[in-house]
Amino acid sequence: MISREDLVGTVMRIGCRKIEDLTNQPEDVNDTEFLLVNFLGEGTTAVVYGVVPLEDPSKAEKAMKLFKPRPFLEMSVLHHSFRVYEKLYPNHPLLMQPQERMRRLTEEMVTRLLSPRFEFRVEIYRNIMETAIQGLARQYAQRYEKGELVISDLLEDPAVTPRLDENLLYCVRQLLDEDSIVREYVPFFEFLVDAIPKLIERWKHEGSYSPFSSNVLYNLLGLKIEDFINDEELDHIAGDPRLLEQVSYRRIEDLWQFVTILYGRAVNIINLLSAERTYAGPKGSDDLSEEMGRLDIQQMEANLSSHIRAAV
Repeated sequence: MISREDLVGTVMRIGCRKIEDLTNQPEDVNDTEFLLVNFLGEGTTAVVYGVVPLEDPSKAEKAMKLFKPRPFLEMSVLHHSFRVYEKLYPNHPLLMQPQERMRRLTEEMVTRLLSPRFEFRVEIYRNIMETAIQGLARQYAQRYEKGELVISDLLEDPAVTPRLDENLLYCVRQLLDEDSIVREYVPFFEFLVDAIPKLIERWKHEGSYSPFSSNVLYNLLGLKIEDFINDEELDHIAGDPRLLEQVSYRRIEDLWQFVTILYGRAVNIINLLSAERTYAGPKGSDDLSEEMGRLDIQQMEANLSSHIRAAV
């Protein structure tokens, strides 16, 4: 991971945020490049840098708070949204040729992609995992209470099998340890904690263990969704032989199965946010805001679609 001090001397572009100067006076900024000139400190939730506008570095330094988690605070290679300001920092430790940066970036991202725990870093993946846990309870808990559920029943549900892995098992155990599960469902989830390792062992023995978390296409999509990489970097990394050798028709089918889940969640959000009002009079300021909101939602859907196509 890049040290916090090493980001001093880099330029980042800020769009539609607020920064505060050292006298705590708010100022609106819009699509402006800022030079990081001082590392001011780090807390549990944020990192703070002293910055100046690149167009006039002589201006007074302002404090910029960058909330975690952010990819550029976790990477060992400079994020695509940053660049070294060579004019003032010709010997900066992060300055390198583009080819060398891409090589190092590829190594770092491939390591992330091949990690079975990477999906915990992708917010929407974590949310879907939580939904899957709730879905398991709704679908199977009542059958378990009646004594009608056996382990093999989970093998027959194609929507469940790619979700059953060490990560989901970890989450269920954590929920049980924290007493975060409604009491009536505790016996069912204790059953799952016992059953999932047996299923995983069986799948591995048969050579059929293929959860989402081990799918490099799934993880590649996660990298793009979380903005670890841009489109150009995605194209380059996707061609790495270590990833290509793991791509198969089964992996592609599993990804499309996941995409249907992802798309369904997106559609539900879009329908909720873009619900038509019954009032059909002239557009006032609220209606114009709603119309702009719909445009943002459409752009969100378009971006999601492009991420999915790019990963495949």
